[in-house]
Amino acid sequence: QKHKTHELPYIMLLLLASSLLIVFTESLCDTSFPNHDISHISSNPSSSSVYYLGTNPNAISIASAAECKNYCQDLNYICDAGNKYSYSYIEGTSSSFSANSDQCRLTIDDNDVSGGWGSWLLLTPDLAAHANEYIIESNFRIHNRQSAGIVFAASPSVIPWAYATIDASFNCLYVGWAISMGENEYKTINMPISTDRDYTLKVHKQSDGHFQVYLDGALKWSSSQSSERITSAQFPHGYAGFYSYRDQSRANWLKVSFPSSAPETVCSGYTFNTATAECYGYYGTDYAALYDSLSVNTDYDSGIISPTCRPTNAPSNIPTLSTTTSTTKSPSKSPTPA
Repeated sequence: QKHKTHELPYIMLLLLASSLLIVFTESLCDTSFPNHDISHISSNPSSSSVYYLGTNPNAISIASAAECKNYCQDLNYICDAGNKYSYSYIEGTSSSFSANSDQCRLTIDDNDVSGGWGSWLLLTPDLAAHANEYIIESNFRIHNRQSAGIVFAASPSVIPWAYATIDASFNCLYVGWAISMGENEYKTINMPISTDRDYTLKVHKQSDGHFQVYLDGALKWSSSQSSERITSAQFPHGYAGFYSYRDQSRANWLKVSFPSSAPETVCSGYTFNTATAECYGYYGTDYAALYDSLSVNTDYDSGIISPTCRPTNAPSNIPTLSTTTSTTKSPSKSPTPA
């Protein structure tokens, strides 16, 4: 009996260690595929889940698949603005936007003077589908003493939509909600706003559903403390992007992070063109499409980062596209000697 008393804790420790090993090994599967292209990524640059990271984002050259992977996890969504025109709402015939993917700059010129809604470009995937908590930060500059900031919407032209913007003409921060055409609720936080400097605006959607808005690192508004009619339920609308109202506003970067995710994985796939140094990232969850479109191509190096590894009976890192040897229906009566 005394011997069994010592044996039981030992067995329990082994079982605990085995379970921990399973948890850690299956928590994330990071597989690289040298000399392979993932056409589901490289052939769909206009998809809401595919993003072009540029050949020279933030003036730092991407020279390898490893660097492509790093930038994929720290994506500047502005770099891909040129491929997301279908997700834009440009108000009036005189308004426009221009994007420089290699320099990662986006300029929205909202020239409509009829008192409309402004113009915007949705840049992120569906945030609500990714996590309960996320942080959106954008660095930008106002040029013509009007307003610019971050917008949330279900699609480019659907109302309601929400926003957090700064206004240089009225020297304030707006946190608002457009309910319908002509009906708009917002909170005004007075502060000096200049046109000769860059600002960093941050919106933090917390796991409890509340939203916080920061300007240059300082908390300016919280839905849990607001006496206005704007509530946390009104704020999230899936996609986020850059907004400009009666201004030629320039966005330098817009990034998203998921602080409650462990490990924090933003990018689930990437492909790097070694000939052109173009880097593309994938931010969806259709892992089957990634594996199924994996093909041998010496001009590419790719990778897939998924929550769990594919079963061992799945295609190998160098999949065979078709059987090279025909099947024999029946054994030969005169076998060939070895």
